[in-house]
Amino acid sequence: LCGTGNWACFYHCYTHSALVYEVNAALMYLIKKKDANRYGSLPRLDGDFTNVTAETLKEFVKRDKHNSDTGLAYQTLGIRCSLSLWDTDPEVKPVELFTAKYGSAARDVNNTRWLKDVLRKFCPGADCAEVIELAKKYNLDTTSYKDGATVASPAHILQIFIHRTQVARLAYPTLSYGRPDNSRTFPAFLFHDKHRVYGQAGLVVPPETLINFEIARLYTYSASEGFHRKREAFQIDLVKLLREHFVKEGSA
Repeated sequence: LCGTGNWACFYHCYTHSALVYEVNAALMYLIKKKDANRYGSLPRLDGDFTNVTAETLKEFVKRDKHNSDTGLAYQTLGIRCSLSLWDTDPEVKPVELFTAKYGSAARDVNNTRWLKDVLRKFCPGADCAEVIELAKKYNLDTTSYKDGATVASPAHILQIFIHRTQVARLAYPTLSYGRPDNSRTFPAFLFHDKHRVYGQAGLVVPPETLINFEIARLYTYSASEGFHRKREAFQIDLVKLLREHFVKEGSA
């Protein structure tokens, strides 16, 4: 896992966007009928990833008026990650965020709009309120949504393994807010056994790539013990709920 291995590891922390990620995972199961995706949530599903690479994300940051990764173009196709669970980066400390009430993941993302948009495209008849009620039943934080509920431990970590042959295409080293860190180079920095891996990274997250077991492996960990233990059951019930309204053509 990094060093002299074949897989680079990235850690993505999130909270209020969890329901969108879970719905994306359930819909991808309906589209592809691949159980592999049940291992982890899926950050993005609906987006044009044609010819999108790490260089594309860098360009989004450059063009953003705040020179950051908080713009819609970047948020639609990429995510921010840490390279170590034990990193002490002042902006993102995965373990500290995982064990505390961390809400900034929803800062620049309209989760309600994203949820409605993905349901409208893939499950036009689905009731957003029913999806939210199912999430509440399984103790998943729904603070972002109308009539949602807060849980004591809302944080999640998505552990993403990317094969070393794909790292340069999908990831780049960053400073705060997605700004490129030119002092580090991927993949060389990640597969060097002479130093500690640290810092942040920007990662392109095309869904077709993330469910390809030859390229990526996804594993989700939830701070809410109740949800973590029942996540598989939640996914099964969510797939059942969405299947009633699923439109195959929506995946085109």
